[in-house]
Amino acid sequence: MDRITPDQLEKIIAEVERLSKQNEDLDRQNVEEILQTLNLSPDLLDEAINQVNRREALKREKKRNLRVLLGIIFILFITVTGIVLLQQNYQQGLEGITIYQSRLTLSEDKGDNLQVINRQNSGEIFYRVTLQNVPLGERLSLSCQWIDPQGNLSHQNVYQTRKIDKQVWTTYCRHLIGNASLSGTWTVEMFLGDRLLSRNNFQVQ
Repeated sequence: MDRITPDQLEKIIAEVERLSKQNEDLDRQNVEEILQTLNLSPDLLDEAINQVNRREALKREKKRNLRVLLGIIFILFITVTGIVLLQQNYQQGLEGITIYQSRLTLSEDKGDNLQVINRQNSGEIFYRVTLQNVPLGERLSLSCQWIDPQGNLSHQNVYQTRKIDKQVWTTYCRHLIGNASLSGTWTVEMFLGDRLLSRNNFQVQ
C-alpha cells in the first residue's frame, strides 16, 4: 500500500476540519468521500486516520504538558512569593526591636546598674538588656563585644535566645573581670546580627 504523503495528509486534514465545522460527527463514509473529492485512493484511509489520530494525540499531550508546566510555575510562584513575604515580615519584625533598658550587674542581680567595677572582687559581670517589640515565636541571634581601655576586643559572646513568648524580653551576656583585666574605661556592645542594639561604658578599677 502506498504511503500517504505529507501534502496529501495536509489536504485530508484541512478537508476534515472544514467538514467538522459543518458537522461535528464524521464517520468512515464521510472520510472516504473526502478522499474521493481529493482524487485519493481509499486504500490510504487507514494510514490517514492513524496519522490524524497520532496528530490529535500529540496535540492533547502538548496541551496536557502545558497545563502541567503552568501548574508547576504557578506553585513555584506562590511558594517563592510566600517565602519572600515571610522574610520581609521577619526582617520588619527585627527592625522594630528597640531597647527598653540596659544594665551592668554582678552575677547576683540586685536591680542595680554598676558604673564602676572593682577587679579585686568583681568576678563575672552581666550585661542585662531588655528588648521590646520583639517578634513572638522567633529566636534572636545576638552577640556581645567587650572592649578594653586600649580598644581591643577582650571577649565576645555569640548566642541564640530561647523562643520568644513575650514582646518585652530580657537577655544577657557576661564576661569575667578579674585581676588581670586592664583598668580604665571599658565598653560593652550588644548586636543583633550586624545591627548595634545597645552600648554601655563602665570603669574598671
